[in-house]
Amino acid sequence: MAGSPPTRLVERIFFKLLSQSESDQEELYSIAEQESHNCLAYMNEEKKEGLRHLSTTLQVYLSEENHDLSLFPPGLDPISLLARVTCNCFGISDGELQVVGVGLYPRRLTISYTDILATSKERRSQVWEELLQESQALLHRYADVIPGRNFYVLRLLNLAMDACISLDDYEYSNRALESYKFYFSDPHLFRAVELLWVGKLQHYLSRLEEAQGSFTQAYDIMKVTHGTACTQTNEVRRKLSKCQTELGRV
Repeated sequence: MAGSPPTRLVERIFFKLLSQSESDQEELYSIAEQESHNCLAYMNEEKKEGLRHLSTTLQVYLSEENHDLSLFPPGLDPISLLARVTCNCFGISDGELQVVGVGLYPRRLTISYTDILATSKERRSQVWEELLQESQALLHRYADVIPGRNFYVLRLLNLAMDACISLDDYEYSNRALESYKFYFSDPHLFRAVELLWVGKLQHYLSRLEEAQGSFTQAYDIMKVTHGTACTQTNEVRRKLSKCQTELGRV
């Protein structure tokens, strides 16, 4: 069949839907589970026209092959199926970066969706929440198997902390700091940077006493590792001074 890669992929999905057995349905990821975002309702006219053209191409081909279009599953008519595939597909390239086909993302966390009904801030929060849930699940699963100071656990704590920072929470920050202290004894720049990071979050959350403590520790370390004239040291000093000013202790 001639046509775009998404159109050819829809054709293959259609034939698979018609031929799959019950066992196939249990083992394979269902196209019906793919995110649709109600694409058709919120697409502009140009995109709708493009989908209608692709749908017509597909229907002409299926008619020539004597396939009954009424056999499409409910809610997966040609144009809806094309919209769903277009929303979830990605290009596949060969070693020379030539496009050789398209594939479908198997799960929502793998793809950065653009939900027209959500703001950019809401979409970012949703992605961070999903990352945090994944990190929490892994930390819980291996809590009794892998020591808390394991290097890979530290990496996972960093990911969880990234998510917490974006969600205005810092549950995992102190746990990560303990691991950094184990691997990088004072004075060490890595621990100072981590303390600065945590201090910024504490300050943002108006936990001024805790932020002052974190900034003070970071400043004491950086004075030794980088000297008082260093840009990073001066940044920590400014953060500490601002925090002290807000506490009324200058």
